[in-house]
Amino acid sequence: TTVPLEGFDGPRNLSTAIYNLMNGTHRSQFHKTKADETVHFHHGNTNLRIHTINEDHTLTTVELGPHDGNLVFQHHIPRDHWFVAETKDKAEESFVLSGYTVSPGFDFKDFTNANRDELITNFPELTEIITQFTPEPKPAATEEEKKDDHLFSLTGP
Repeated sequence: TTVPLEGFDGPRNLSTAIYNLMNGTHRSQFHKTKADETVHFHHGNTNLRIHTINEDHTLTTVELGPHDGNLVFQHHIPRDHWFVAETKDKAEESFVLSGYTVSPGFDFKDFTNANRDELITNFPELTEIITQFTPEPKPAATEEEKKDDHLFSLTGP
């Protein structure tokens, strides 16, 4: 069921849910959505860490899972908050199966990957973790590279 919602580009499902299987070598990136998300730990041989940047410029890290005496299995992330997930153990054989419930339902139109420079400008006190979980900025394209890009563009320069 989709419904029209104020502040969204078109109707949305009331809720969506996905699974995510992450191993210890996976490199997630800071991102945010225009919807609330709840992360659920389902199974794994290590815990899942969720890092969230709060509006007051602090970082919250929550560990989900049953390992190391931990007994937290879900965590709510408010809309428009930058967050990232990682496995606690970084070994290749480490894994976590988690679920994400999103409400209103997930739509790629509402999804934003973080730009490292912009995030550091807005949250300079969190530079270290932002650098760890965002891709390096790409160098600006030369004029020649810009011309070459248009050779393959369907929309033209």
